Amino acid sequence: MQTKLYSDLLADLSYFVKVTIFKFDKENFKKIVSKFIIKIISNQFLINNFYLCRHFKNKQMESTDIVAKLNKVFRKVFKDESIVINNEMTASEVEKWDSLTHIILISSTEEEFGIKFKLKELIAMKNVGDFLKSIEEKVNIKA
Repeated sequence: MQTKLYSDLLADLSYFVKVTIFKFDKENFKKIVSKFIIKIISNQFLINNFYLCRHFKNKQMESTDIVAKLNKVFRKVFKDESIVINNEMTASEVEKWDSLTHIILISSTEEEFGIKFKLKELIAMKNVGDFLKSIEEKVNIKA
């Protein structure tokens, strides 16, 4: 699938170069450039979703597995093997949890679970329970 998408993009790029070099028409140029950019964006979206769906297909995670995995992330980020997360836990309960470690925690979690959070999701989270719920929803998407 990926090879086909890339070969289509290459063909479009080839056409784009020929038109630009041999028939420079400002109006046509704008149309071709915008079509080409849209195609690149949509093809990259398809490629990303194809691999994301393939990666998570039939890989439902149990809540206990998610908690255990997130607990490892917390221990690594805060460099504290004694941390045990729970649903009610907040930043004020962890000594080293400041704005920088918060960003590192989010980034490490996204990397560990293969997910991405939207800013509005992060803002809505009030405790670790909200964080866990969001992770579970993202990880257990139906492919």
